[in-house]
Amino acid sequence: MHINRLFFLLFVVSCICISCGGDGDTEEGTDIGPSNNNPVSSTFSYIVNANSGLNVTPYIKNSGFRTITYALSYLNNLEGKHGYDVTVKKGIYDDNHGEDFPIYVNDNIRLNAEYGAIIKTNGSSILAELDGYDLNAPVIFILDGDAELKNFFIEGNDESVAIISRSGETKVHDNDISTNAVGILVINDSNSEIFRNNIHNNISGLELMHQSKPNIFGNVLEENNSGVLILDSSNPNFGELNNPGGNYLGVNSNYGLCNTTPNYINAVGNYTINFNEEVTVNSKCADGVLVGNISTGFIKFDILPNNKSSIFGVSSSVELLSPIIGESLYTDIPQFIWNMEPRSLVALGVFSDRIKIKNNEIQNDEDIVFYWDSSMPAGNLGSVSIVDGIRYVSGNRTEGGTFRPLERGKIYYWAIWAWDSEGIKIIDSSVEGFFTIVN
Repeated sequence: MHINRLFFLLFVVSCICISCGGDGDTEEGTDIGPSNNNPVSSTFSYIVNANSGLNVTPYIKNSGFRTITYALSYLNNLEGKHGYDVTVKKGIYDDNHGEDFPIYVNDNIRLNAEYGAIIKTNGSSILAELDGYDLNAPVIFILDGDAELKNFFIEGNDESVAIISRSGETKVHDNDISTNAVGILVINDSNSEIFRNNIHNNISGLELMHQSKPNIFGNVLEENNSGVLILDSSNPNFGELNNPGGNYLGVNSNYGLCNTTPNYINAVGNYTINFNEEVTVNSKCADGVLVGNISTGFIKFDILPNNKSSIFGVSSSVELLSPIIGESLYTDIPQFIWNMEPRSLVALGVFSDRIKIKNNEIQNDEDIVFYWDSSMPAGNLGSVSIVDGIRYVSGNRTEGGTFRPLERGKIYYWAIWAWDSEGIKIIDSSVEGFFTIVN
């Protein structure tokens, strides 16, 4: 994206289009599945609504299904090999509602919740054995293949496992996972992608077993008894020099990250509660240590650099005052405050992922969630509220004055930059700040 003109960022991001299916526009009200003569080339959309859905066939697209269990059972019985997008509306989905746990999310199924969709279990569903793994515990979700699970609040109990990634390259992201025995369990040879989840108040946040090789980026792990446990011959990727992890290890009672394997574990570019201090890898996994290695393996754990250079590589007069770097905020409507030399054209951007700059151009405009510049009527130089600029959700500009607060349990990244008086050359920019909206 060419950022050398003042309004180009605003123009490009506002023009982003995300292709998606219609609201529940599926198989025209019939329970006859797509033809099995075609490869995976089509995606069909479905809705689950706890409040108004109906567990009936043919599928009624205006009402949707009532339970996730019924919806996925229906899709698994369709002929053909297609992709399925299932949108789960706001509501409570639990044993009393009619959900039958564990819920199996199979290959080619993407389960996407709207904000406020809560999955609960009272522990009545027992899974005794899973691929040779003796798991006598309630399980909420089991994912296989390229299944995707997104945006859920998942609440269990002190015996439950919230999510098991069993095989393939499943995607588990943007979920809030709490009050389980295990938040996410990755087994077998799964190469799951686990990113931007808020994993908290579990006995164990994340356990990696067998020959699994998950990629783990941008998660918040705090207030668990134990954060991340690496077992057997699992070899996860928590971040590398050219692709920092961005995970946040807060306070976890026993440990933040523990390696029990003989493997060399990359965990570069992560945050801790002491975000600007180097972390010593301990020889034990107890007593609240941040990082422990108790086998013959090794953990290369480096925090994200305490950024001393501006994001655009120019001289910087900008001081980010609030949120301070690494701050946890207890409001989803933050105020941004900074000091800088007088500039006529100034912009502020908030991103859902690290800000990527190449050749003085922002590369990831799709990650922007908020934009403000000094041409806008609201806000002041040095002090801007999230309500003063333009809010973007999933890459789309919110229209008609619609305001959306930032999501809780997420890490956000922000920066300030300024152009010359002609709006052509960037002459000032801040370091990259980051903050977390806590629950």
